[in-house]
Amino acid sequence: MTSNLVRTGSVALILTLASLAQSQTFTTLYSFGDSPDGNNPQAALIPDGQGGAYGTTFYGGANGYGALFAFDRAGKESIVYSFAGPPDAANPAGNLVRDSAGNIYGATVWGGVSNSGAVFKVDPSGQETILYSFAGGTTDGANPEGGVIKDSAGNLYGTTAGGGSFLGCANYGCGIVFKLDASGNETMVYSFTGDTQNGAIDGANPWSTLLRDPTGNLYGTTPLGGTSGFGTIFEIDSAGKETLLHNFAGAEGAYPYAGLIADMSHNLYGTAYEGGTSHVGTIFKMDKTGAVTTLHSFGGGSDGAYPSAGVIRDTTGNLYGITTQGGSMDVGTVFELNTSGTETVLHSFPGGKEGMAPEAGLVLAKDGNLYGTTYDGGDSNNGIVFRVTP
Repeated sequence: MTSNLVRTGSVALILTLASLAQSQTFTTLYSFGDSPDGNNPQAALIPDGQGGAYGTTFYGGANGYGALFAFDRAGKESIVYSFAGPPDAANPAGNLVRDSAGNIYGATVWGGVSNSGAVFKVDPSGQETILYSFAGGTTDGANPEGGVIKDSAGNLYGTTAGGGSFLGCANYGCGIVFKLDASGNETMVYSFTGDTQNGAIDGANPWSTLLRDPTGNLYGTTPLGGTSGFGTIFEIDSAGKETLLHNFAGAEGAYPYAGLIADMSHNLYGTAYEGGTSHVGTIFKMDKTGAVTTLHSFGGGSDGAYPSAGVIRDTTGNLYGITTQGGSMDVGTVFELNTSGTETVLHSFPGGKEGMAPEAGLVLAKDGNLYGTTYDGGDSNNGIVFRVTP
């Protein structure tokens, strides 16, 4: 893993819009300043329903532990909540969800009572509530990187990169899948057991956002573990039974950090951070039989390299995402992969004030534009919010 990837958040959002064309314009909408502004966004934006969006930054805010921010349709940014650190939450990196009442839910990598991470809610007035603090150790998870998803009953689901079984992951734990009910009761749905280097054939240390199907099955990835140690795709049924759907071997990808998306035919799509023909990452598809196909191997250079976030999909089947490196200045790209398998670099980040090192996934909005953030660059080198217009 390369040095510019600190924490990864990704989200699978599919919004109604027309297919994007290949002629595009890049616009910097906002440059994050120094604290008390947020610094270094790592999670994808979520729409607010009024033409704006919410997002988080890993650092910054009034206390330096990250912030939840709002970005309105006029381009004005405001800090909704500044995380305060233990026993409050600290350093959000993963997926946010918003309910019909306007409450926002997420998770932080650190903070909480044991400084092992927390699940939080922020209401429309900006009041924050800690819903759960992870304890770490063998009986609980630690360090949720991927954020949360929510079902119709109000239950939240997510992964933690650490905690749980220490069988194959000494000193840190192999990570878990968790469920948090509407009353704040946490259940360890599944505890990963580690990689083959320690004699176990299972995934380890998931960073991914989960994907949940209508019957309650959960899907995700682990960047480590599996038969080759290059990571896995897993399924966990409603009874908590895990099935390894795919073990990455390197050629089709290695070290998948991001979550998955699905199409109407039950095919799954995602990215691997490394692997492929040039060893700098891939876009892959897994069909409903479990067969995995490499849709694109990134080449580095003018092409992208090291995709940290997953992909999103438009109504005609084109995929869009980011890479943290590659492009004309080797500081990241925005790409499109069409249904014929042709990849197009929509934007190469130049660094400096126009942003660099995007780590968060994209949002495909109803206006037909792509929106995202970069971790670095901008006026204060704390990241930017950008738009790619067809």
